[in-house]
Amino acid sequence: MLLPFEIDLSLVEVLLFLILSLLISFFLYFNIRDRLSKLAVVLLTSLRTFFLFFLILLIYNPKIISFQKIDKKPILVFAKDNSKSVTDNIDQKIQKLHSKLSSKYDIELFSFSENLIEGLSDSNSGNSTNYSNLFNDIHNKFANKNLSSIIIATDGLYNRGLNPEYLDYDYPVHCIALGDTNQYNDVRIENVLSNKFAFLNDEVPFEVSISSFLAKNQKTNLLVYNNGKKVYEKEVKLEINKDFYRSIIYLPVKSIGLQNFDVIVDVVENEKNIQNNKFSTVIDVIDDRHDILILKDGASPDLSIFKNSIINNVNYNIDIKDKYDKINFEKYDLVACFNFDSLPVSLINKSIPLIIFNVNKYIFTQVGSSVQASISNSSSIGEVSLSNTFDKYVLKKEMIDILSQMPPLFSRCFIYDYNENIDVIFSQKILNSNLTNLAMFIENFENNKLAFINSEGWFLWKYLAFKNTNENEIFNDIFLKLTKYLLHSTNNNLFDIQFERSYFENEEIVISASIINELFQKVNNRKLFFNLFNKKGDKFIYNFDNINNQLFVNIGVLDTGEYTFNVSNDADSILKSGSFKIVKNELEMKDISANHKILQKISNLSKGELFYPSDMDALSDKLFQKAKNKKLILKNRLSDLIDFTWLLLISLMLIFAEWFFRKYYSLI
Repeated sequence: MLLPFEIDLSLVEVLLFLILSLLISFFLYFNIRDRLSKLAVVLLTSLRTFFLFFLILLIYNPKIISFQKIDKKPILVFAKDNSKSVTDNIDQKIQKLHSKLSSKYDIELFSFSENLIEGLSDSNSGNSTNYSNLFNDIHNKFANKNLSSIIIATDGLYNRGLNPEYLDYDYPVHCIALGDTNQYNDVRIENVLSNKFAFLNDEVPFEVSISSFLAKNQKTNLLVYNNGKKVYEKEVKLEINKDFYRSIIYLPVKSIGLQNFDVIVDVVENEKNIQNNKFSTVIDVIDDRHDILILKDGASPDLSIFKNSIINNVNYNIDIKDKYDKINFEKYDLVACFNFDSLPVSLINKSIPLIIFNVNKYIFTQVGSSVQASISNSSSIGEVSLSNTFDKYVLKKEMIDILSQMPPLFSRCFIYDYNENIDVIFSQKILNSNLTNLAMFIENFENNKLAFINSEGWFLWKYLAFKNTNENEIFNDIFLKLTKYLLHSTNNNLFDIQFERSYFENEEIVISASIINELFQKVNNRKLFFNLFNKKGDKFIYNFDNINNQLFVNIGVLDTGEYTFNVSNDADSILKSGSFKIVKNELEMKDISANHKILQKISNLSKGELFYPSDMDALSDKLFQKAKNKKLILKNRLSDLIDFTWLLLISLMLIFAEWFFRKYYSLI
């Protein structure tokens, strides 16, 4: 760069201003050129041209940008692992390295475990190690800065985030390998996979992964404890040439609520690390099944279609009974009726949601429906379509897309009048007429909802839907969502809360929630309270915050132990209750043998080098020799051009010089 400043003016603008000034000056002196010598004409024209040019610049008033060149020292980042698995103390060596390189580098010191923190930590108390967060945080902090290289002092053990082999490295990473790489006899629980939820009396699968490092073949025992009580024990034979074992265990759950399961392997001979012999997991056992009765008065091909549509839902316990059977209707949460000329009186008197197939005119009267219907003739066949006014739930898009390909259905009743309490799901266009019938609809009563299936032949739909999509779930969605909607029909508002059944100690706990109305729309404008209780019964009250139409409560960090909670509103009505557990974080105790191989891979991938604490002097010498200052050009935007008085003085000198020569040549 030739000049230490820059004018915020394009070359085209400069040329335009200069040509304009020259033209004005040329025409001014063109008519008197015969009275002057050529030298005088050129001199006066030049003086006027430059005066006008500077005058136009002052009027246009562009910005002036100045530049400052500085030498900037490169940045060196040093990050020390302060997780629990690290026992080496290299603080004095770090200070020595800092003293030697501080003249060549701007050194930034950090500590890391799960996250990056500024400065060197005095204690190794981190509960996990996450290299992904380490390098992401460094990249975000020093993007577009003069970062030269990174030094990390760590043992190579990580238990959170991505494998460092699959990370991208923007800068050379020099690794200082800490820890002991010696291998000791060890058997440990690597992982336990299980469901987060289970239903009471279900058998829950536990997939247990065990790994071992042994000097000779040994035996151990695999044990499982449920809330402190032993519920499983099995001998496991461990071999030298086999280091991984997997076992699937099925255990019944017989109590409601949070169930803590401790999976343990017994200590083997000469085992040094016993912290990894135990793995704890939590399962929330609930008793939330729905009992559904299919009640029939004769055979119907649509009965099996309905049953198969909902049978795969593990929440539903389905009974099929005949109308002559002795039945306790109070046991059931929903009843589906098939082929009834009239419904049992004992069923009508209950506030149980009903799905009535093969409905007739008398049944409408019997249940007190607002529907006005007449008996259909054999020609009451019509094409069925989804009502464009139905908004209680949404069917699968795949089913909606093929509705036009579905065959016509027959209806026993022609419905010619109904009131606003009716939600039409499917309507029916009667063939060869302008008449429209109702094929499937829901009627809302004061304390109940009834669904009427006025059309028959749904088994044909299921067959064609499977033929077109090769999936049964596409058709099943019609009756499955109808069933779900009716089962929740007594709840005007559904409260959905998202929380884990267990959290680690020192983990910030944030719980989200939503209030959903019967239209499945969020109505999160209510004031809600999160009431938390510890084991002693102490109560802590938190408020939910509404952020982007989602409710959140930040509980912060809690001590280890079991906690129960409920969510209440202004009227002290409890919307939801639950429990969770705070457990110790022992991830760092799973390994005590350092993994220097992963550090070598990080160094190779990033074009850095691997060093040991005894080699830190060699590392500092190498970085000292490689340090190079970077020349940076800093831009400083100054004031307007008109603020420069020297430009105004030049303009005055030009016009004064022109006046002097015009007087000299007797032009004034």
